[in-house]
Amino acid sequence: MRVLRVNYLGELGYELHHPIAFQHHLLEQLLRAGAVYRLRHIGFRALNSLRLEKSYRAIKAKLTAEDTLDEAGLGRFARPEKGDFMGRAAVLAERKKPIRRTLVTLAVECADSGVEPAANQPIYAGDKAVARSLSGAFGHHVGTGLALVYLPPELAEPGTALQLAMLGTKYPARVVPDSPHDPKNLRPRALDPCRGADAGAAGHHQAASLLSTS
Repeated sequence: MRVLRVNYLGELGYELHHPIAFQHHLLEQLLRAGAVYRLRHIGFRALNSLRLEKSYRAIKAKLTAEDTLDEAGLGRFARPEKGDFMGRAAVLAERKKPIRRTLVTLAVECADSGVEPAANQPIYAGDKAVARSLSGAFGHHVGTGLALVYLPPELAEPGTALQLAMLGTKYPARVVPDSPHDPKNLRPRALDPCRGADAGAAGHHQAASLLSTS
């Protein structure tokens, strides 16, 4: 079995890579050993909420063969100046063209509405529909709705005011910097010096500061 320190939730996490025949046995052992730490299952909606608080992209929904690394906000992972790699020519060719759209995080004011962002909801700039959400959820750490959406570059700057429509009602939305929760990405890298109440409070303060920036 291989244990990889990687996660999709914005916390210090691990993936276990093992023969499928051991799946149930390993799960039972983990739950037994973790009982003293209150280890338990979570559902997909909880996972989706945590993922969006970190602005983590998803294959197929946000990352397709039609999207470039720079449009998806992942251009920092491709550095052609370091030498040759598979896809280098395509990256260089795309970077000679203007950016068509940019993947951004929206903070949506829907805390007391009884609804939350999801996929395929229209985004408005004034009365004009300019995009649709690719995924969404309520961010419980940051206290606001969140959505990922590709926007035209002129609307993609943090602080841009928009609206997201849910069930016939338009809710105020605003482009915010990626990773509203723990923007310095300390927790997944085990660099948080506290990882307790103080660490949680620090993360909330960072998130509140980002989300209140207009």
